[in-house]
Amino acid sequence: LILTAQAVLLPRFSAQVVRCRFSELRHDLSRLGLALAAATAAATAGATLLGPWAIQLLLGPEFVELKRIDFAVLAASSFVLIGAMVASQALIALGGFSKLWTGWAAGVIAMVVGCLMPISLFHRVELGLMLSSVCSACVIAVHTQGALSTRERSGQTM
Repeated sequence: LILTAQAVLLPRFSAQVVRCRFSELRHDLSRLGLALAAATAAATAGATLLGPWAIQLLLGPEFVELKRIDFAVLAASSFVLIGAMVASQALIALGGFSKLWTGWAAGVIAMVVGCLMPISLFHRVELGLMLSSVCSACVIAVHTQGALSTRERSGQTM
């Protein structure tokens, strides 16, 4: 899903930037954000409801130790990470690739912080994944919004 999104989104976003169609880019990002929010809610609900049953069916009863909340956190953090990837494609198209590292660096730091928490190993990794996804997505989204606003005001392509 992520590779497909990258292959489709970057050329589209780049074409919009080159043609100074910033309102179209903003509209596409809004639509993608809404679609991603809906997909996140559906996937999180589905994983929460069906995750334990699916794991038991596929892997056996010894793997039932995962709780519904674990499936919810893992599903939600995965979709937040996809949101970060979408925003990063827009940021690259806007010429802000030099700022992209800050979003991923924030995610790495958040992962380390999550993994240092005094809880079970599984929950530390789970917390680290959620924190890193959210931090990366937020930092990249802020940079994308800033780059888009700057381009809209100036009307420049690059």
